Amino acid sequence: MEIRAINTCYELESWQAPDGSYHYASLPDHLQGSDFGPRLKSYILYQYHQCHVTQPLLLEQLWELEVSISSGQLSNILTEGHEDFHHEKQGLLDQAKQDSDYLQTDDTGARHQGKTGYCTFIGNKWLSFFKSTGSKSRIDFLEILNGESGYCFNDYAFKYMIEQRLAPKYIKIIEQVKGQSYESTKDFLASLERLSVRQKYAIKTITEAALLGHLIEQGMSEEMILLSDDAGQFNILVHALCWVHVERNLQKIHTYNNQQRKELDQVLDLFWALYQQLKSYKEHPDKNKKDKIVESFEAIYNWKTECLPAAFRQG
Repeated sequence: MEIRAINTCYELESWQAPDGSYHYASLPDHLQGSDFGPRLKSYILYQYHQCHVTQPLLLEQLWELEVSISSGQLSNILTEGHEDFHHEKQGLLDQAKQDSDYLQTDDTGARHQGKTGYCTFIGNKWLSFFKSTGSKSRIDFLEILNGESGYCFNDYAFKYMIEQRLAPKYIKIIEQVKGQSYESTKDFLASLERLSVRQKYAIKTITEAALLGHLIEQGMSEEMILLSDDAGQFNILVHALCWVHVERNLQKIHTYNNQQRKELDQVLDLFWALYQQLKSYKEHPDKNKKDKIVESFEAIYNWKTECLPAAFRQG
C-alpha cells in the first residue's frame, strides 16, 4: 500500500466581458471553499472518529505524508460543515421516537473544551444516539429528546403538572394558554413572565410539562417505555429499570436471620431464572413457554416472604 500526497491543478475557463470585467468558471461543488478534496477529508474523519487518532498525532501524520495543512484547517475539517450529518443523526432519533416501543438511556461525565459536562446516550437495538451537554437535568434530557426547541401546553402537559403536584394556582394560570405552542425558548420564557410565573420550582415543572407536551405532539406515544438506571431525570412517560438495577434494589434489603437470608437468596435465584426463561422465549417464541413465564412471574410477585415488604411486590 502506498500513501502519498497528490496535488491537482484545475484550469478554469475565464471570459472577458465587453465592459472589461472578467468572469471565471467555478470549481466542482465538492471543492468549494476548501483546499482539500473529499478523499483526504474522509481519511481525516475516519482516522479521528473510527481509529481514535488524536488531533495532534493526526496533524503530525499528515505533515509526514507531505500534506501542507495547518492545525486550524485540520480543526475546521473535523468540526465545521457537518450539518448534514447532524440532521441525519437527529432524524434517526425522531424516527425512533415514533416507531419504537422503548428507548434505553443513560449518561456519564464527559470533558468538553476543558469543562466538565455530560454525555447522554439514547438508543435501542436499532439506534445509538449520543449528545454532549453541560448538565443532566430532566429539562436537559427532554431538550435532547425534542431535538429542536418546542413547547406545547396540551392535555398531557397538564396531566404531568398534576402528577408532579404543582400548586393549583399555577395550573390555573397556565390554563390561560392551554393549547398554545412555542417554537423558541425565548418566546416560552417570555410567556411565563407575562403570566407572572417566577417561582423556580414552578418554572422547572411547567417547562418539563411543556417539553413533554411537545414530544407527544411530535408523535411520541404516551406509553413509550424509557429504560434506565433509575436516575431521576429519566423518570418520565413509562419508566422501567433494567434487570441489573432491579436486582440492586433487592440486594439493598436488610436480612436479620438465617430464614430471611435464605428467602432472599431464593427470590434472587427465581428472579434470574425468569430472566433466562425470557431470553429463551425471545430466541424461540412459543405459547407454552409464554404461559410458564407468566406463571413464574406471578409466583414471584405473589410470594409473601418474611423479609420482602409489600412495597417490593407493588414495584
